Amino acid sequence: MWFIIQWLESLADAETVTDVITGLDNTEYAGVLEDALPQYENTKMILSLESALDKYYLGKLLRSTDVPSDENKQILYSYIGTQVDVANLKLIIRAKEDGLDYDAIAPYILDEGYQLREWKLKDLMESPDVTNVISGLEGTKYAESLTDVMTVYNETGSVAVFEKALNAYASDYAKSLATKKPLGIGPIIGYLIQKENEIKNLKIIARAKREADFPNDKIMEMLLWVP
Repeated sequence: MWFIIQWLESLADAETVTDVITGLDNTEYAGVLEDALPQYENTKMILSLESALDKYYLGKLLRSTDVPSDENKQILYSYIGTQVDVANLKLIIRAKEDGLDYDAIAPYILDEGYQLREWKLKDLMESPDVTNVISGLEGTKYAESLTDVMTVYNETGSVAVFEKALNAYASDYAKSLATKKPLGIGPIIGYLIQKENEIKNLKIIARAKREADFPNDKIMEMLLWVP
């Protein structure tokens, strides 16, 4: 745990997004982000880096459990698939907040959706704004969590309320799955939750480094910690 804290502190101390990626040398994420860096430098959109992380981690995991053959694998597939859906939703909501259209968003989406299949993702990406994305989720298991915070979004204008709601949903869902097989798939899901938090922390740091003089202590407060 102490090593992880030191590692995250060193990344938070980096001056720029490029310096953060350089600080990831000798980690599994270095090559993935280095490949996406030219696109980020051309567009200055963090979506390219976030999508690269999601496709590397979640896409690989989802394909590895594509044909669930027993209950443990079915639970694992459900967990990973939900993480993919949540990652796609967060990306689409943020992109719509930035005014991006379907053509700008589509290259960054994980197309191996779980409950949100390709046709549904296309509908959401073609929505004119954030409000229509949320209403377009009616009938899915994500609708209630997001509509519950719609009032807060209307008051604040911040899409962070949706990201927080999706993170809470995914976390609660993962815990419920882990308790189904505490001696089977449960510990594996616990490990995957830690890996997912690594990805989320890298995204938090990268976003912060786009803003000049973003306080390092504020970054450390925003990071996710799992004992």
